[in-house]
Amino acid sequence: PLRVTSMWAIVGRDGFYGEPHVHEGVVSGVYYVDAGDGDGGANGAFAVYDRQHRPAHLIPPRSGLLILFPARLPHGVMPYRGTRPRIVIAFNLA
Repeated sequence: PLRVTSMWAIVGRDGFYGEPHVHEGVVSGVYYVDAGDGDGGANGAFAVYDRQHRPAHLIPPRSGLLILFPARLPHGVMPYRGTRPRIVIAFNLA
């Protein structure tokens, strides 16, 4: 069975972004408690990176969205622009 090995909150303000990275474990996830001023496009989108470290797939954030992905999948966050903070819960399962 899977169990939560780590969990943290992220409060992203204007200019926040996440460099490409991977996690330990089997499955990772992010839950958007409040997507802030996301416009449904690339603004603060969850990005999956290809082998050349380029964004290959963008998932626009929205409040209530849960994204689950393999922990070793390179991912990050595109720059966020907004006046409201974005609140996200991230976690790893093993």
